[in-house]
Amino acid sequence: MPCLSAFQPFLYVTTRVARCRLYTLFLAGITALIMPLSSFAAQIAVIESYHPEYEWDAQYLKAIDDSLGKIHQIQTYSLDTKRLTKDNWPIRAQQILERVKAQKPAVALIGDDNALELMGESLQALGIPIVFLGINGGPEQHPVLLKKGVTGVQERPFFDQSIRHIRKMVSNPDRFLILADDSPTMRSTIQERFGDQRKETIHGSEVDILLTNDRDTWLNAITNGKSNGYAAVIVGTYHTIRDGQGVRADPTDLMQMAHSSSSLPIFALWDVFIGKGKAAGGFTVSAYNEGRHAARLVKLLLNGTAIDKLPHTQSQKGEHVYSESGLQHWNLHLSTLDASQTRFKD
Repeated sequence: MPCLSAFQPFLYVTTRVARCRLYTLFLAGITALIMPLSSFAAQIAVIESYHPEYEWDAQYLKAIDDSLGKIHQIQTYSLDTKRLTKDNWPIRAQQILERVKAQKPAVALIGDDNALELMGESLQALGIPIVFLGINGGPEQHPVLLKKGVTGVQERPFFDQSIRHIRKMVSNPDRFLILADDSPTMRSTIQERFGDQRKETIHGSEVDILLTNDRDTWLNAITNGKSNGYAAVIVGTYHTIRDGQGVRADPTDLMQMAHSSSSLPIFALWDVFIGKGKAAGGFTVSAYNEGRHAARLVKLLLNGTAIDKLPHTQSQKGEHVYSESGLQHWNLHLSTLDASQTRFKD
């Protein structure tokens, strides 16, 4: 046996190396089994109601990309409903549906009411999990909200927090006017918070609510606001307003006219309505925060959480946003604390 004895050290070393390699492979296999699914690249379809250049969309798309883009493959589809005529919406929706079918995403992220209304039912029928954001309407407008495989963030303005904040910005904060279009979005939002009431006291201030789709009524409410005893006007959406001939008023022109004619400061419930020639500012719904919240739900899904374990939620984090030109235009001043928490725009 002398020859075998000569090889024993070599055999021992070789066997030890083999054991180490087997152990390494074993650990790698276990790690792969327990590694969260979100560490693997998944296909995600993002369907936006509007277009990527629109400020609201641009902000939530950035949040989604910041949260998910480093790992997952995100494909964005634009319904472009702010620029396409309404009769073209179903055509665009069908085109996108075919592309989503080909993509076979692990989840579809739907932004805003138009996209959910146009595509929610079709995607849910295909068995694609849906995470929504920016949805103002309830189940009456979107029956798909009650179906399986659907969760997300219902967008809700911060009425009470806004009033509390604006009270610090104006003198004699006894009365405020909340002014918005009479759209399904605003009707649903107002109904959920105020019911059938159009007058309420919030943090000691009397708050009136006016929903109208008439251009002159909307503009006169702002122009005559001071003589009607209001300290400020707080605008909601204003995108379904029409003139006396039924022609849709351009939202940008409408707000610029209000900005130039109002002696009262105009505040807003949404950050995209703030800026040069628009509202001065306010405590607002943030598109970026809405996108980040929805992206967290997507992460949980990709980590293996069942979608029926993820209940619908609402906007959770508002943001102080102010226009520097708006502050100057209406001679408004932020406290040092509020200024330190504010995102400034032109």
